[in-house]
Amino acid sequence: IESVYDDVLTYTHRGHTAADSKKSIQILRDLAFKINFHYMPGLPLTDRERDIAGMKLLFDDPDYRPDMIKYYPCMVAPGTTLYLQWKQGKFEPIDTEEAALRLVPIKEYTPEYCRIQRIQRDVPTKYWSAGVGLTNFRQFIHEKYKPKCRCIRCREPLGKKVNWNQIEIKVMEYEASQGTEFFIGAEDSSQDILIGFCRLRFPSE
Repeated sequence: IESVYDDVLTYTHRGHTAADSKKSIQILRDLAFKINFHYMPGLPLTDRERDIAGMKLLFDDPDYRPDMIKYYPCMVAPGTTLYLQWKQGKFEPIDTEEAALRLVPIKEYTPEYCRIQRIQRDVPTKYWSAGVGLTNFRQFIHEKYKPKCRCIRCREPLGKKVNWNQIEIKVMEYEASQGTEFFIGAEDSSQDILIGFCRLRFPSE
């Protein structure tokens, strides 16, 4: 996806529009694929307010609504057009703190049917010229800001003591890509722990 804004997609030579993304998502969903988005806060033509609004749109707009998502703050790599723009003073990448201020509100906004798989690339920082200075960026966010996130990953039972007498099946129904999605979870409701889940879709056609 990278961005929900067509002006940003055009400026970065992405090669597709937001409408193209939505149509692709719908086709894949109706063929029973589960969708993992990549989104890039900090791209040119964005600021904190616009980034947060764009990432919220991923869940507010039923033509998006990812099953999984990876947030990759925009990084500057040598040999790219962005690198030249940065050197010329035409682009200022977001740093670790600014990226956190954009992503903490989104972690708290993410619905329980979505799994945040990554916040930052699994690439050593020595390969980047500018941008977020940590590879353990998710850990930094959780330790400093302690966001109240209810994504699938944050509700996993790892390291938690499950109350097996409180397990119940919970069904969440929502619209996505012109069809109806059902997120069916087995949960320890007393501690908000997700034991397991499955997904069901009634496609658009």
